[in-house]
Order: sequence, then structure tokens, then C-alpha cells
Amino acid sequence: MDWLGTWENQNKSRLEITRVDLDRFYGTFQSTRGRAVQDQKYPVSGSIQNELIAFVVNFSSVGSIVSFSGRLAEDGSIHTLWTLVREYADEAKTKKTQPWNSFTVNSDLFRRLDSQNVD
Repeated sequence: MDWLGTWENQNKSRLEITRVDLDRFYGTFQSTRGRAVQDQKYPVSGSIQNELIAFVVNFSSVGSIVSFSGRLAEDGSIHTLWTLVREYADEAKTKKTQPWNSFTVNSDLFRRLDSQNVD
């Protein structure tokens, strides 16, 4: 499986995998949702194992980290579940979150944008 390339989810956020070293990969993530700076590319690092993928995005400028776990489907898309943990309850970063409201969990579907094969 060639994971290199640009992947886009249903919200138009982009995961770009630029380097793969055995079972590790590196790249960037650009979010179109939430508090992330819309035009900023955040560093990504992750692991791959056959059809499985996991990666972390550190949204350092807004005080949150998100972890994705997913699986490559037969149609070439990546189905993921993610958990975001937020340090602050407000965008001004003045009010700390409490443990009970620090987490958001959801799912995303990524599709490859470029023309590289997914075989």
C-alpha cells in the first residue's frame, strides 16, 4: 500500500503524507473546522500496519491535540474515529476545561485527492 499523497475528509480538511519510513509516517494536517487556524498546516506523525493507520495532530496554537485511528476500505477511502482533547474551554485560552468537558469524539472519511494508486 502506498500511503503517500494528499487525503481529504468530508469537511475538506487535508492530511498530506509526505514521508513513510517502514511503519512510521510524517506529514501535515490542515483543518477547516473548529478552532484550528484555517490556513495553517500542523505537523502529523503516525503509524501504519497493512490497512491500519493511526496519527496525531498537535494543534498547538489553539491548545488541543487530536488522535485518529482508522482502516483503509476496499474503495480506497480511510474510515477513521478521532478523539480531540482540548485544554481551554474558550478561544481566548483564558478558561481551562474540566476533565468531563475536555474531550470530543467523532469520525471522518478520507479520500485520496491525487492520482497515485492505492494498491
